[in-house]
Formats: sequence, C-alpha cells, structure tokens
Amino acid sequence: MSAKELVLEHAPAWTEEQARRALLAAEGVESAEGENRSGVHRALMERAAALRARQAEVVDAAALVREARDELEQRPS
Repeated sequence: MSAKELVLEHAPAWTEEQARRALLAAEGVESAEGENRSGVHRALMERAAALRARQAEVVDAAALVREARDELEQRPS
C-alpha cells in the first residue's frame, strides 16, 4: 500500500488539528518550527546554567525541613 493510500485510509478519522499537522509535516513547515523550538530550548538551558553558576551555595531544602522538624519535636510541650 502506498503512503498516499495509507493517508487516505486514515484521514476520515482525523481531527482538523491532526490533518493540519500532517499537511504542515508534508510541506516541511514542521521541521522549521522544530528547529526554532530546539534553539529556544538551548537558549533557556544556557540561561539556567548561567544562573546556577552565579548561585553562591547549594541548599538542601529537604534537609532544612527535617532539621526544623527534629528541633520542634525536641522542644518541651
């Protein structure tokens, strides 16, 4: 079965959004959008790395909560 026949077989059950995405993918528009998203993702990861590099010290929030609970349990009622 050819690709065209497969598409025609499945197309009646597709939603409008699925049909739009298939058309964009066939036209090659989807790959350009995907490249743009990967560029945005890369830029965000670089910003996150820069923020982590500027962080003065690493804090273990869970350990702080456990420590506070232990102190509260040791206090006389």
